[in-house]
Amino acid sequence: MLRRGRRFAYGAVLSWMGVWLAGCGSEDAIAPIDGGVPDAQPDGPVVDAGPLPGPCDPGELLLGDGSCEPAGVPPEACGPGFEPDGERGCAPVLPAAPCPVGTMATPGETECREVAPCGTEPWEGIPIDGTTQHVDGSYGGGGSDGSASQPWTTIQDGVDAAEPGAVIAVAAGSYGEDVWIDQTPVKIWGTCPGQVEIAGASGIFPVVYVVDAASTELHQLAITGPGYGVEIHESVDVLIDQVWIHHTGDVGLQVTAYGGDGSVDLQRSLIEQTVLSGADVWAGAELRVADSVIRDCQADEGVFGRGLSARSSFGDLTPTRLEVRRSLLERNRENTVQAFGADLLIEDTVIRDTYPIDGEQLDGSGIVVAHDLALDRLPTFELRRSTVDRNQTCGVCVIDAETTVEHVTVVDTAPQALDGRFGYGLAVGSEAPLGADRPSVTIQASTVRGSSSMGVVLAGVDAVVEGLLVQHTASEEASGMLGRGLVVQIALPTGVGCRAAIAGTRIEASHEVGLLVLGSEATLDSVVISGTEARPSDGLLGRGLIVQLSHETQALSTVTMRHSLVEDSSEVGFYAAGADVVVEDSVVRRSRRRLADEAFGDGVVASALPLGQGNALTSLRLERCLIGHNDRAGIANFGAQVVLGTSQLDCNAIALNGETYLGTPDQFEDLGSNLCGCESELTVCKSLSTGLSPPEPFGP
Repeated sequence: MLRRGRRFAYGAVLSWMGVWLAGCGSEDAIAPIDGGVPDAQPDGPVVDAGPLPGPCDPGELLLGDGSCEPAGVPPEACGPGFEPDGERGCAPVLPAAPCPVGTMATPGETECREVAPCGTEPWEGIPIDGTTQHVDGSYGGGGSDGSASQPWTTIQDGVDAAEPGAVIAVAAGSYGEDVWIDQTPVKIWGTCPGQVEIAGASGIFPVVYVVDAASTELHQLAITGPGYGVEIHESVDVLIDQVWIHHTGDVGLQVTAYGGDGSVDLQRSLIEQTVLSGADVWAGAELRVADSVIRDCQADEGVFGRGLSARSSFGDLTPTRLEVRRSLLERNRENTVQAFGADLLIEDTVIRDTYPIDGEQLDGSGIVVAHDLALDRLPTFELRRSTVDRNQTCGVCVIDAETTVEHVTVVDTAPQALDGRFGYGLAVGSEAPLGADRPSVTIQASTVRGSSSMGVVLAGVDAVVEGLLVQHTASEEASGMLGRGLVVQIALPTGVGCRAAIAGTRIEASHEVGLLVLGSEATLDSVVISGTEARPSDGLLGRGLIVQLSHETQALSTVTMRHSLVEDSSEVGFYAAGADVVVEDSVVRRSRRRLADEAFGDGVVASALPLGQGNALTSLRLERCLIGHNDRAGIANFGAQVVLGTSQLDCNAIALNGETYLGTPDQFEDLGSNLCGCESELTVCKSLSTGLSPPEPFGP
């Protein structure tokens, strides 16, 4: 029941604490009831106003079997080699201290170990048969023929003499040569990387170069040299197993196809202290990395030192593809993994401690994925059961890729070292123009914690978000601003809005705003936004949920929210301006006055928004909601259109307030069965203008 009352001074209203206020568009919009007596009781039996329960509690996701799962990574969903961290995320099982050079540990191992164990006999552990070519650099007897008694003294001699598919058995020693495997596939097999080393001689050519030699294999070797480590060109089904590629003067491993076919499996191997990149795959080739460690890749004269890099080129017949499983990538520079126009799959992997480029102090991101504008397809990016930890600038950043993120933990993303900016946990956006297909994004049962500036950003994409937990997003170090938990917004380069369906999600302990929707569409189901704090720079904001038009495009936002909870915000719990919003079966409570000046403290604010010419209107429909225990108004209407039905406003300093704003009168529509009061003292909801001022619009 809503009714317009007379204007009162704000101080006098505070003494009522039992008469709650609402505004209507006109005096006769809703018939007067109870003669305007301030303490009138509802007509007839007290209605059961307030939210109806959903299938799950707010912040829980309804699963296919009918059970409910809290937001974040379920403990049983942590991948092999990971364990629950006690905060709905996963932590890798690894040694406490960094492994020494030449040793490694992959997720699930608690002790550092050699890449491969060493034997005591010259060719121990190598599969020998009648076609095997033996190599021993220490042999000095002459008459080499590749036998065990008269071995070759260089690996290249063994390769040149081998039949296709033959094993080249290499005894202990350091072999100062560049090895070429051209058209004839062989299997070079050392006793162990600790004993067998190929040390490149020229610096011009790769230490090991494989071209048009499908099914070539490298086993139990160390590879080092002044140039590239290993280059594989137009060769499919190449296997590199238990190999240590280290201290190269250029890229450790490069895989290319250039219109042909190329695929490499890197398994149980260690790549460290290479330059520019640990491994590159491009020009339509495929690299599959498993059970390996790639670390400490170095920059060269201010250029990147990436762990893994994948890129497609214009004219490639097939897209470049990079797959990484059960691996550890750490202490690389600029970006640990970068995919440019290439398909990328990462599973059960740790990506951590990425450093900026020396001198420039730029970047330091964990994963960066981008579309190549010269290509007519969007790449795919899949990230599953992995941890992205202690990176800088951006934990995971994606532009224009079909994206899937499942059971992932992104933690402690620090700002960029150069200027203290950024520090995004997970950001997925698009540069596709208006009218083009938006990239599709799925984020499921994941945790993003301890980011700076932004926890999760979705810009100009079609997104499905289920079971996401966003926690402790700090303000930007440089400015003291930002600190936004989850952002759904336009893509700034194009102005294209985002469409997002968000369910079973919790956003906790953000700064400035918990969930922000700008110029976009969103549906929120079973979402919790709690503990949003004011930004430390000026003590302002701290709003739980903001739904507002985009200042750049002046596009309205459209939001439907059901079975959700917004609590313990600063300034305003839920702010809508330049938006069309429907809220059902939800709770907004305990909004506090802001720190800067003790102003506001409203549960829900619906406001017209000033534009360059005219105002942007706002419509807000609330049904079966509970708005309670807010420091100022339960619902404050500033020139907006508000529809209210079967809702309860409980223990707010002012229940309902309506003000003409920017020349636009406030409008309320009563759907009936609304209750106002405090605890058991229920009264008729009454409309009143008290001269309240609206909170400032968000942004410029």
